[in-house]
Amino acid sequence: MATLLDDLRRASATSTELTALAEQLAPSVVAVRTPRSTGSGVIWNETGVIVTNHHVVPGEQAEVVLVDGRRWPAEVTARSEQLDLAALRTKGGADALGRQAATIGDSSKIRPGELVVAMGNPAGERNALTLGIVIARTSGSGDDDERIQAAVTLRPGNSGGALADVRGRVVGIPHLIVGGGLALSVPSNAVDRFLQTGRATGDRLGILGRWVELPRSVRERHGLSDRPGLLLLAIQPGSPAESAGLLLGDVVVDAEGSGLRDLSRWLAAVSADQSSRLAALRGGDLHWVEVRRPR
Repeated sequence: MATLLDDLRRASATSTELTALAEQLAPSVVAVRTPRSTGSGVIWNETGVIVTNHHVVPGEQAEVVLVDGRRWPAEVTARSEQLDLAALRTKGGADALGRQAATIGDSSKIRPGELVVAMGNPAGERNALTLGIVIARTSGSGDDDERIQAAVTLRPGNSGGALADVRGRVVGIPHLIVGGGLALSVPSNAVDRFLQTGRATGDRLGILGRWVELPRSVRERHGLSDRPGLLLLAIQPGSPAESAGLLLGDVVVDAEGSGLRDLSRWLAAVSADQSSRLAALRGGDLHWVEVRRPR
């Protein structure tokens, strides 16, 4: 009996702590809405800058909904397709937003096995909290390739929200659900670098897409890696993507024969007028196209 009572007390204490954590995070997590998408955002600093995912705000305007229901029009001030990040500023209320800014943690100190929580606005739910555990910090050829991989259940609408440690410090921005209860987040340190440089990708391909898992049979047939593909949901008229012959519904799976990590690097670093070969799945077949970025 004593053991059961001890377990109940510990469970009650944990529940109380999670409730307090949710209350701490909620004021800094907003809903982000556009005519074509919905997602979440985080009030990042005292100046009222809101950070969300690039794919959540495909246009230059959005609406921000605060935890208390107030709504503010906002505009995109910078974006990075490579990082899947965008910065928003409201057209009013910046001072009030700044007072609700999140506490930002040092993502370099996150280690596998640590408990984390994610807060966002999935399927119309406001400030939904889920508990998870850090699996790994994945890295590639540079800082911009690093992601926090966590076993945490996310749904559409969580994108752009907060990934926080158990002390309520935001350590990442969730941006990709990879299946099997796993999600990837952009580390907070990468977000800080993005905001400091003000990097914008006005020279992007002219596409709107979302990352999707590829069926195993398709990967094996074409010798593809287990990385997600980029499903094209919109293509800007007159853009490099349209000129190259990419179509709605194509799934971009490769860049220069080296995988999508190289596509991200190309988007950010290739010189003007340099061309690149991209591979896209269309009707089960693999098509290679040549894309040239404009000046």
